[in-house]
Amino acid sequence: MISDLLDITRLEAHSLRLEQGNCDFIQLVQEVIESYETFAKEKRIQLKSEIPSESQRVFCDPERTIQILTNLVDNAFKFTNTGGSIQIYVKSLNHHVEVRVTDTGKGIQQEHLPYIFDRFWQAKDNAHKGTGLGLAIAKGLVVPQGGKMWVESEYGIGTTFYFTLPKADQLKSTFPSKAAS
Repeated sequence: MISDLLDITRLEAHSLRLEQGNCDFIQLVQEVIESYETFAKEKRIQLKSEIPSESQRVFCDPERTIQILTNLVDNAFKFTNTGGSIQIYVKSLNHHVEVRVTDTGKGIQQEHLPYIFDRFWQAKDNAHKGTGLGLAIAKGLVVPQGGKMWVESEYGIGTTFYFTLPKADQLKSTFPSKAAS
């Protein structure tokens, strides 16, 4: 909780430092998936992924990108019942890599969607209490890295969170990678 409060304060003050560089995005995603495999088995939730076999180089802060993915997967587990499924997709687009984290949880009511990325916001009917900062932090970490984040949900069916990050070759001329520094 303290870490979340520090992160949101730094994000809002534009003082959170990102250590961006040319990263193998697939490796980061696989690291997150592997960290949840045992938990998925224990909770009897199918954890599936659809990831390109070839490397996807993105310009990102690897630690913060893992934080984004972890937050989305944590939320998916929080709201998915035993027997459900969570799917992580990675798709290569022209200038970005897109990630989808889809769950078969209870979904989000349409009237709540405009507030889902607000800090300290949680649905009143939410039995899973947290800080209400995770999604605000996730989006706050995606945007300064040149990406976008959004959500689609159908109440009673499930939720999909999306985010994009720019491919590393799209930013070479603007931001040198750590290796080039």
